[in-house]
Amino acid sequence: MHLSNPDLKNKVTHSFSLRSENLFEQHRGEETKRHQLYASIMFITTANETTQLTAFDRTTGVTTTKPVNISGCLGHEFYLYFLQSLDYANRFFFGYYA
Repeated sequence: MHLSNPDLKNKVTHSFSLRSENLFEQHRGEETKRHQLYASIMFITTANETTQLTAFDRTTGVTTTKPVNISGCLGHEFYLYFLQSLDYANRFFFGYYA
């Protein structure tokens, strides 16, 4: 059985992100080694997130679902990327992701 919920509130999400991308070059005559660094961090908070509440009645065997609001939904993300040329001809690279 699916029930409605007229008391549902709109969800409100706030996020903050900070990103940086840097490209470094190391020169030796006409040749260049390239290094790249990318970093990102993000925080997200959501109030009144909507989820499904599910209840099972063992006596009747009926499963009931209803949308409800939950609060305090937090999230975060961190990303780091590094790429380095190992030779001045840029034939070989070393990359690292975290």
